Amino acid sequence: RLLIVTNFDLDRAYQTKVRIPREAWEKMGLNPEGSYEFREIYQTPKASVSAKATEGVPVNLPANSVLIFEIRAK
Repeated sequence: RLLIVTNFDLDRAYQTKVRIPREAWEKMGLNPEGSYEFREIYQTPKASVSAKATEGVPVNLPANSVLIFEIRAK
């Protein structure tokens, strides 16, 4: 299960939270109330963040970049 976040702005970085709808968690076979680890698998250095599904995933997205997170249950 992957979460892919992209920033097509060439000049501006963004700091935000990505919220995944309850239905998406259910389609992935994951508990929409659970806690998860999001491990970055594309960029170097590798980042990892833990978050509850109901709270959203905090991301720092540099200009013109992509982050690809593997979603793992905690």
